[in-house]
Amino acid sequence: MKRKLLTLFTAAMICSTVQAQPQELNDAERTESLLQLGRFQMAIEKKDIRQLSTFIDSEVYQRDHLSWGEKGPEICSDETTKLTDADIVACGDNIVYRLQALSHIKPNAGAMRVDTYKIENKESACVTTFSGSFSAEALGDRAPGLLLRIEVDSMDNATDEQIDGCVGLDNYFFTFKDQKLTLTSIQSYP
Repeated sequence: MKRKLLTLFTAAMICSTVQAQPQELNDAERTESLLQLGRFQMAIEKKDIRQLSTFIDSEVYQRDHLSWGEKGPEICSDETTKLTDADIVACGDNIVYRLQALSHIKPNAGAMRVDTYKIENKESACVTTFSGSFSAEALGDRAPGLLLRIEVDSMDNATDEQIDGCVGLDNYFFTFKDQKLTLTSIQSYP
């Protein structure tokens, strides 16, 4: 039994060391990330769809369409179809509506975390929660960089308890990479 536990523990240690470890941003990278976030926020405040499209790649818009359950551009269920520039502009209003909540984000003194901002849409019983972090430490095993986390409750008939408990939310993790807001992973709560 001890041997089995030791084997499992050793395997777990090996797996944990194999995972990519986050690296703390250097001053230049942190400054650039904050500058990009500032430009991103300005585009949101001005509802500048074309400027936003320079930050967000087509895959992010594609995921947004799916989370809203929209009809319009044909999007395959296996998510292989990429949106065109015209599609991106066409669905930009929804992006702006959702991302306007990010305009309040300001880095705090420690540049570690920002507060969560919640929007409740009573008509569709949807809750959108925005939060962000400037700390690579908060990324866990995710890619280092500026993280923006967008949680979208896409349930049409969510109860108040589900909304309060954030049950059924899809978590979208984005990082700024090559001056693009890039989707890095998605998780779903049960």
